[in-house]
Amino acid sequence: MNGALRPIISDTFDIASRLSEIDPRYVLYYNLARHRYEVHTLQGLGSYLQCVLPYRTLDCRSLRYVRRTRVERADSLIAEIERDNAAREDAKLSRVRSNAEREMERMLSRG
Repeated sequence: MNGALRPIISDTFDIASRLSEIDPRYVLYYNLARHRYEVHTLQGLGSYLQCVLPYRTLDCRSLRYVRRTRVERADSLIAEIERDNAAREDAKLSRVRSNAEREMERMLSRG
């Protein structure tokens, strides 16, 4: 096992133990080299990184994040990302169209 990974056995909100309710193979580590929490899956003789928690502290957000990013949810997560990207693109095009219309009106009013 990598010496930079410190297993988290217990914590204030029992996140380490509650991860096993999501998947019994999940183990929580703190990566000392990268200063972050990581969730790994123990399989066979190895430990495989599943996700990096984007929070500096462990709390209920950590559990929500792990549930949300599970491989089983990949299709719905990708669809969610695509919807969000489409909405952002629509908003961007709307702003460009508005700006172009204002500029055209300004140019025509100089006439």
